[in-house]
Amino acid sequence: MAYVNFLTHYYKAAVEWMSIGDITFQFDADFKDWMGFYLRTIGLTIVTIGFAIFVYNFRKWQFITSHLNAFGTVDVDQLIQSQTVAPREAEGFLDALDIGAF
Repeated sequence: MAYVNFLTHYYKAAVEWMSIGDITFQFDADFKDWMGFYLRTIGLTIVTIGFAIFVYNFRKWQFITSHLNAFGTVDVDQLIQSQTVAPREAEGFLDALDIGAF
């Protein structure tokens, strides 16, 4: 129960400190939500004779993202691709080897 209490406060603090540009985030899962998640996961693991443990990470990230809220606006002008002229001597891997120098 102490670990679940830690997770509750950890994720809330981590998400409140996170921002991307003008977008801020909020995590609304409380202790009861986390306990329900872990009790359902343990029950599912017991019922499926341990096979549910293979989807534990998927279930955890689904739980986290379902309780994550984003607020703010997206600046579309910052999302466009760069207009910088790229060298055309080689393709990705060969550019890394600087093939244009030969």
